[in-house]
Amino acid sequence: MKNIVITGGFSGFGKSLSHVFLKNGCKVIITSRGKEKFNHFISEYSKYKDNIIFYNTSLSSENQMDDLI
Repeated sequence: MKNIVITGGFSGFGKSLSHVFLKNGCKVIITSRGKEKFNHFISEYSKYKDNIIFYNTSLSSENQMDDLI
């Protein structure tokens, strides 16, 4: 199983990418700054919930990015 990290994966192009990777059996790690969007995303894609990991993080924080990696 491949692990994919997508920043901003809850809307727009990132959401489309997340969906494609989930459909293909990948584990998708999504970073965003808001849990509300995660809750909506997980309800929309509940079929894949075991392959979705969410990190509430900001790309502008070097410490948070280090924690992600």
